[in-house]
Amino acid sequence: MRGRRPGHGHDRGAAVLGRFRRRPAPDAGAAGDDEAAGRPDATAGTEPSDAAEPSDVAEPTDAAEPTDVAEPTEAGAHHEIVGPAFGADEPGEVDQGGGGAGEGAGEEGGHGAGEGEGKRLRIGIVLFDGVEELDWAGPWEVLASWARFFPDDGARVCTLAPGHAPVTCAKGARVLADHTWDDHPPLDVLLYPGGEGTRRQLGDMTIRRWLLDEADQVSLIASVCTGALVLADAGLLDGRPATTHWASLDQLGGLGTDVEVRSDQRVVDDGDVVTAAGVSAGIDMALHLVARFAGEERARQVQKIIEYFPEPPT
Repeated sequence: MRGRRPGHGHDRGAAVLGRFRRRPAPDAGAAGDDEAAGRPDATAGTEPSDAAEPSDVAEPTDAAEPTDVAEPTEAGAHHEIVGPAFGADEPGEVDQGGGGAGEGAGEEGGHGAGEGEGKRLRIGIVLFDGVEELDWAGPWEVLASWARFFPDDGARVCTLAPGHAPVTCAKGARVLADHTWDDHPPLDVLLYPGGEGTRRQLGDMTIRRWLLDEADQVSLIASVCTGALVLADAGLLDGRPATTHWASLDQLGGLGTDVEVRSDQRVVDDGDVVTAAGVSAGIDMALHLVARFAGEERARQVQKIIEYFPEPPT
């Protein structure tokens, strides 16, 4: 966010509308997610067993040329996504455009395109003890799939943790990040998830300074769920529209200065700051970022690859 500024741009309306036009109002009698309800921190987790390799996505015909990765456009515009992004009753075929990336981590320790691939979009996802698993893993799945199956787009994704030790997530999963907060490569996009661990970060001057320093270096900063509280606490949402998990909307309004809480939106795009509602909304936000940088058709292709067409039974 080079040259941070209050978000007072014009409202472009919805970039892409999903099946549901508005974020559903929370049931007053329903319990929130674990991190929003303030349940005790998970203190231990078992190492995950080796997961089976996902099946290959069939190669489509008529592959379209991938679009160039560019800086976010129309800074200051409010791009509103409400409900599951890019929903379609009958999704079309997936055009993978350029095929998959090579095996293993590529340049700068990230996951994505191979060597010598033109312009890059470097995305860092923040990890910390108590981070909600789906808050970061949902966007990771979207963005890493984009990077792997469309390497010519130049996207690269990595994870960042405070130190070198594994991070213990809110539900007990243990994750080893690619880099630390201090030694990561230069980034274009920083994504800050939520979780129980954000409660301990509010008022922490070290985290505030780190976030402000990072915001000065990146082009776009995003949050999922209660990650917005940490951004607001650092002053990054001052004078901007934003959202968070439904159980933390009131708290968001009490942090920072003149934060405009959008309680009915699932994703709020204010140009160089994008915030998402709770937990699963991070998947929608990540698809929205793909659309911003590589076009809506590319976002639909990634959505098809990860088979994200939510139709919950309730």
